[in-house]
This record gives sequence, structure tokens and C-alpha cells, in this order.
Amino acid sequence: MPSNVQRKVVVILDAAGMAGEAIARHLVEQGARVALGGSDPARLRELAAEFAWDGGEAIACEADMTRRAQVDRLLDAASERFGRVDVMVGIPVPPADFPYAEGDRARPGLLSGIHALGAIHATIAALAHMRRLGTGHIVNVAPPGGQAIARALSEWSRRVHAQADADRIRMTLVAPSRPCGGAGPEYAASVARAVAFAIGQPAGIDVDEILFRQIRTHAAAYAEA
Repeated sequence: MPSNVQRKVVVILDAAGMAGEAIARHLVEQGARVALGGSDPARLRELAAEFAWDGGEAIACEADMTRRAQVDRLLDAASERFGRVDVMVGIPVPPADFPYAEGDRARPGLLSGIHALGAIHATIAALAHMRRLGTGHIVNVAPPGGQAIARALSEWSRRVHAQADADRIRMTLVAPSRPCGGAGPEYAASVARAVAFAIGQPAGIDVDEILFRQIRTHAAAYAEA
């Protein structure tokens, strides 16, 4: 049976990160066409070439989600290549030139602000683009351990939901319900499945939020014993 994801055009930011790559792979396997954005253009091109070799459809475009013009460029590139944009998935990451420094107490707060700002910039850009089409779906993914960011994005999404609904644009937040052990492969796979579930719903269904938590399986516990 064909998936509701099949043939959808999905823009993914940041597709070069672990979660973004997992989302892209999972969606391409279900027949989606993807536009890969992020701050590592070499890796994005590698992924796009790999997906094309396996029969998928993908393009790559350098785009920092904290910079509105670059997000607009990615959305325009996806529309030009595939004719439209059905979904934008945003996974906030700091820009490549973010000034990391050990022991700087200001960094966690600054990083959280950049995460939230990136998601908001990307959402505003996608809303403007999708309004012209009269339909669309925006999915924001909160980072692991980012409960404060998830709460901020949840509140902000509720504020813009009414207008988005009027424009027939769906909005979903995917977030861990509690701090987890980091963005490892299992976390990335969980996020990918959650995103696919949200965008695979029928047109009349809008999944507002997906809160998930990872649990230890018997197999994992046995392997550690």
C-alpha cells in the first residue's frame, strides 16, 4: 500500500546532522523527494548523490536556518526542482561559526536562544512560502535535553497555529518528553519515525505535538549485562 509520505517534497534543515540524516533516509525509503539543507555542503552533496544512486530524488543546498535568506533560497530551490514544497522539517543546530568555549556559563543560554531563533526563522520562511501554495506542513524537532526549547517552541506554535490553520498549513513539534542520553543513533531513529508518522497523516489530521521517550529494551539490558 502506498505511503502518505510517497512523492511528498520535504525540505530538511539540518540534514547533515545525525537526526536530519536519519529523517532524510527514512523519508526517502518511503518515497519522499527531499531537499537537504545545512551548514556542511560537502556532506549534503554526498547524501543527495547516495539517494539518487539508490533511485531517490534529492537536492542539496547550503542553508543556515538562523539566516532567513538562506532558508528562502533552499525553499526556492526545492520548488524549482520539484514544483512545490509540501513539508519543512527543522532540526535547530548552532551555526558553524558558533563560539564554543569550555566553562563559559553564558554559552548554554546563548545556544538555547540560537536553537529557538533558528526554528522560528525557518518556520516564518516556510509559512510565507506555503501560504502562496495554500497548503503545507511544518515540523520542528527539539534537540535532546532541550526541554526549555521545546516548551518555548510549543508556546510559540500555539500562538501562530490559528493563522496557520486558516492557511491550511499544519504544524507539529517533535520533542523528547524528558532529558535523554544524547543524540545517538537510537534517538535519531526515534525522531525519524516520529516525523514520518506526523507527515504521513491524512490531509484532515494535524498532529500538534509528539512527545517521546526512549526506554531500555530487554535486548539492550542483556547486552550490557
